[in-house]
Amino acid sequence: MMFLAVVALVIPAIYARVSEHKHPEHIESLSLDIAGILMLTYAASLVFSLKSHRHLFKPEVEPAESHHGDGPGWSVARSVGTLLAAACGVAVIAEFLVGAVEAAGATLGLGDVFMGVVVLALVGNAAENSTAIQMAMRNQMDLSLAIAVGSSMQIAIFVAPLLVFAGHLMGRPLGLEFTILEVAAVMLSVGTMTLLIRDGRTNWFEGLQLLAVYGILAMAFYFI
Repeated sequence: MMFLAVVALVIPAIYARVSEHKHPEHIESLSLDIAGILMLTYAASLVFSLKSHRHLFKPEVEPAESHHGDGPGWSVARSVGTLLAAACGVAVIAEFLVGAVEAAGATLGLGDVFMGVVVLALVGNAAENSTAIQMAMRNQMDLSLAIAVGSSMQIAIFVAPLLVFAGHLMGRPLGLEFTILEVAAVMLSVGTMTLLIRDGRTNWFEGLQLLAVYGILAMAFYFI
């Protein structure tokens, strides 16, 4: 799924370079088409993981380690209502967060790209990052990776295409044409992740190397 996101980001950038931006309307149409394909693929991935092949995603937990809630389970209506209420609350908080980050960036003299790619990403995903770290400290690496990779995958495969459609409906076209540095950052990140998980094992030094890669990318965006 992450490699699919790389393809989706690379193609508009390559087309824009090849066509020398002579047909910007084609880039918008290409972005809409790619966004539709990504959202369909994301929907198919939900069917794959939650229905047709859900057995492949069940955690391997020993019976003695399994825990069950003491109270009765929630109904579907209550669960969906709680999720919707939480989503609305997060949306309101996100507005305050973005405003605060923009003001802080202007005060510190930091560029919009660095604030969006590095600072806002770290602050906005603080809860998920802390949870992934806690799971890793408990040696539950499968869950830790699922949290980290799943968040990135949702942004790339679902949120970005959704913003493309929203921009089109609002009369403010938003294409999937990213800069060469942004595309390279995504490609290198996915490649690094693949190298990390291919043997099914990891250690603290590999984690340090991941932080080194992140630091190098952050410095590159700082000087834009």
